[in-house]
Formats: sequence, structure tokens, C-alpha cells
Amino acid sequence: MCDKSDGNKSIILPFCGFGVCYEHIEYLAKKFKCPVCKDHNIDKEECLSMRINLEKIDFIKQERLKEIGKSPETFINNIFTQLINNVDIKREKLMMMFEKQINDYSQQLINELQKHKKNLTAELKHKMEDFEENKDSIKALIECVENMKFYEGQDLITFKIADYFGRVNFAKLVNKDSCLVDIESFKLKTNLKVKNNGTINNIDQFETGEILVFGENYIYIINEELRQILKEVKLYSCIECARVLNNNEFLCGLTSGHVKIFNKNTSEIVSETEIPNNEQPYALELWSNKVVVRAGTNIRVWDPIVNKWIFELNAIFCGTRILMINSNLLLIYNTSQIDIFDLAKKINLKSIDDKEIVGIDKINDDEFISVHGSGFYKIWCTNRLECKMKCDIQLWKIKYVMTLPNNRFLIYSEEEGITLWIRNESVYTSQLKVDRPFSSMILLRSGQLAFTHYSSEIHLWSQ
Repeated sequence: MCDKSDGNKSIILPFCGFGVCYEHIEYLAKKFKCPVCKDHNIDKEECLSMRINLEKIDFIKQERLKEIGKSPETFINNIFTQLINNVDIKREKLMMMFEKQINDYSQQLINELQKHKKNLTAELKHKMEDFEENKDSIKALIECVENMKFYEGQDLITFKIADYFGRVNFAKLVNKDSCLVDIESFKLKTNLKVKNNGTINNIDQFETGEILVFGENYIYIINEELRQILKEVKLYSCIECARVLNNNEFLCGLTSGHVKIFNKNTSEIVSETEIPNNEQPYALELWSNKVVVRAGTNIRVWDPIVNKWIFELNAIFCGTRILMINSNLLLIYNTSQIDIFDLAKKINLKSIDDKEIVGIDKINDDEFISVHGSGFYKIWCTNRLECKMKCDIQLWKIKYVMTLPNNRFLIYSEEEGITLWIRNESVYTSQLKVDRPFSSMILLRSGQLAFTHYSSEIHLWSQ
């Protein structure tokens, strides 16, 4: 029996025989659990159809009609007060249920906004710094042109600016490199062949436009526009690695354990040093005005100005390549591991285990990209030293990646050739088929693609 019920008005529940107030079950579902003993289910229609209950329900309804007749307003108020109370109770339950989810989601949005704010602030600051640098460069160029003087007897028709004060590289002045939007229309335009038949190992380019190529024991400086060899440097030792140092000089790492700096115009040695313990150099990088050399498992830093090795770091494993990914961070990697060093602090920041790494390139000071032989690429955060995203691209036998401006990059695979990608996309935008695998590739400042097929020739492709 319900504590508050009148025995004469109580609705008898089937099976258990307990009595409850009519209003307790009036708005329940068609089938409900017994509100008293809670161990069996009750069919509402069956319950209310019981003869004993029909008489009581009829009596209850007559009583209600009398109450409504006495004070309709009070009756309505009582009903809606109960409904409002039920709404409040449900609202409190829902608020408790969803409060944590709402708070977590709101905090997530706030964190994302703070992150975007930080990134946009850094990007704007960087662009303003670039603008200031570019402004000074353009101003200097304008002053140089304004102060240009022509001499009596000079043939103005054949006058060349490059002969007067050197080649002007507008791409460098405005801090822009060539930006490819389509490579499907590229065709082989020129083959540049070196004098001997040795294999070209790598290609680099000076900011002034000349191409640097090296083979087993020779270096060539080539004029891209005239397609002529400007300088040839032959060495007695085999060249393991070489690269551009600045507009007038280039570096060579020799198997004899020496690192040498040459003047590109005179071919004379400007500076040279011997690596301690007669170690062989395998890769060269630039850190400000210093040279970073990978020699075995050691990373050594040479200052050519004072001609001294200033410090060394142990790389733990023998990585195949090194890459400066911002002003102080050096990345060294092989197919299964990436190590990142802070050269300013002279420490190893982090080692990352991965798989099938075949190429890495810098996107900007905050990000770099890695490509993997089994058909995917990853974008990494330089500051946190962790992967931001992974994208499956269904390319097999990937060998190389090259980043471009405007969130684009080139990927070379032996099966699909060279493909052009836009960041975060899983399908390439254009493709350039090549009939043979190549050993090195570079996008020249003129917009031409240059690569060599393990031969003595450089192939130049353009639209």
C-alpha cells in the first residue's frame, strides 16, 4: 500500500497486490516495472482494466471533476507546477551529464584558437622580418642600377647587365623560388654532358645561377643559360660529397679525410682542413658561417674563419644523410631512425624510430616532411619533434622528396616517376614519367628540373 494513498482510492497492482495512488501510474508507459516491489513488469492497460480498479478510477475522476469545478485555476496550477518541476529535474540531470563534455569541448576550442594565434603571430613576425630584409636588398639593387655609368665608345646595343655587375637574381631578392603548378607538360629540353665519361654524383646551384656538379674526382661549374662549362676542377682524391658554400665558393669532402673550400671563379683552394682521426666525410651541411660534417658516427663542426674544429657530437648510429631543419637544429637519419641535434646547445634532443625512410626535406623552420618506401608521407613538427600527420599516397618504390613553396612538393618513385603534390592531399596533381631511374634531382632557379641518370649527362626539363 502506498504511504500517502487512501485505501478506498488506491489502485491495486496485479500479481503482488500492493496499492498505489492513481497519479503514480497514470503517465507511465504501457509496460512498466512495479513501483513497489520492483521485481516484475506490469501491463498498464491490464492493470487499469481490473474490476476493482475500474470502480476506483471512476470515483477518482468524479472527485477530480468536483475539484476542478471548485477551483479550475488551482487545478491547472498544480498540474503545470508538477510539469515544470519535472522539466527542472530533467534539466539538472542533463546539465550534470553534459557539463563535462561541454567544458572539454570548449577548452579544446580555446586551445586550438591559442595555437592558431601563436602560429599566425610567428608567421606574421617572420614575414615582416623577410619584408625588411627584402626591402633593403631591393633598395640596394635600385641604387646600383641608378648609379650605373656608361663609358664613351661602349656599344649600348650589346651591353649586358651581367657583364657589368653580375647576374641579378630577382628570385633571391624577393625571397621566392620557382613554384611549379604543373609538370605534365615538361619535356626534355637539353642534355649537358661533362667532358669525361664519369658518373655525376650530385647537382647543386649557386644563388647566382651557375650549376655545380661533381663526380668521382672532378667538379664542374656550368652556366645554365649558355649551357657551357665555366670551370673544371680535377682532384687527386675521390670526392665523397660537395655542395655550394656561398655565391663565390663551394665545399668538397674527400675520401682522403680532408674538407676543402674552393673559389668558383679561380678554382683555387681558399681553406682546407683534415678531419681528426683521418675520418672520411660522408655529408656536408651549413650552420651559419660554419661547416657541419658527418664522419662515421660523429658530427663535427668546422669554423673555416679560424680553421678549427670547434666541437663534435656522437650520432649513436651511422645515418646516411644530414639536414639543417632550422637555424640550430640538425637532423640525421637512415631508413629506420631520425636523430635531432641542437647544435647551439650541443645536445641530442630526440631519437625517433620509424620505418622505410627514404627521403626528408625541410618545409619551413617549423616543419619538415619524410617520405617512406611503402607508400606514405609524414609532416613533422620541428619544435615538438613529433609527427603532425600521416598521409597514404599509394606510391611504391619511393626514392626522393623535394619541397616547394605554397605547400607543394615533388616525390620521385621508380614506378610513377616524378609527381607533384599539394599538402594534405592523397592524390597527386600532375605527373612526369621518366624512362630511367636517376641519382639526383634539383629544381633550378629558372624553373627547370635538372637530374642525372647515373651518367655523365645532366638532363634539363621544362615546359
